[in-house]
Amino acid sequence: MPNLATSLNNLGIRYSDLGQRSEALKATERALDIYEKLAQSNPDAFLPNLAMSLNNLGSDYSSLGKPEQALEVSYRSVQLLARYFLALPEAFANSMQMYLSNYLQRCQALEQEPDMDLISPIIEALEKLQN
Repeated sequence: MPNLATSLNNLGIRYSDLGQRSEALKATERALDIYEKLAQSNPDAFLPNLAMSLNNLGSDYSSLGKPEQALEVSYRSVQLLARYFLALPEAFANSMQMYLSNYLQRCQALEQEPDMDLISPIIEALEKLQN
């Protein structure tokens, strides 16, 4: 199942690259469903993957003109990955930078303030890595 979810996630990205937004959304949603089930039985192994699928789903929603849904899943991707990133910043820095950037862009697009309680420790940890 993890390999199928990864393949579906990658398929969603490829569909998106080809401009086939609705097909991308379907593939990403299927990957997300699988990762949610996997994360229920083994959270530490699969929550980071679930966060990745949520981030990708946010991109799909954004490209389909669904900014509220994009913001919601982007927030959730940052929220899920935060625990792992704060524990192992070097291992998750690249993913967190991308998810955080997407979340902040979506907040800005909807003229909403980001959740500073969530992102402040993340920003501090990212700044420490850069120094």
